[in-house]
Amino acid sequence: QVMFFTKNYEGAALLLDTTQQPENMHMILSAWPGLELYNPHNIPVAHVLFPDGTTTAPEFGAIYCKGNCTGCAYNDEGCWTLQPGDHVIFHYH
Repeated sequence: QVMFFTKNYEGAALLLDTTQQPENMHMILSAWPGLELYNPHNIPVAHVLFPDGTTTAPEFGAIYCKGNCTGCAYNDEGCWTLQPGDHVIFHYH
């Protein structure tokens, strides 16, 4: 299993325009204030929760990162199970 986060929105879209995503690849787009999110394939999106409480995440429906990628991978949860259109929130670090 391979998971990666990217702000290369156009590159991610081009990849999925030209090939099918392998089942073991977990691509997640990283949203960031001031960047226009281009996501025609409805790829899961990660958002930062800043110390002042602001975030780019939707008001409802996002899951919160539990902070242990290995634990989530082992238990088949969290980012490893995100589906198209899902959102995850990470505390700023």
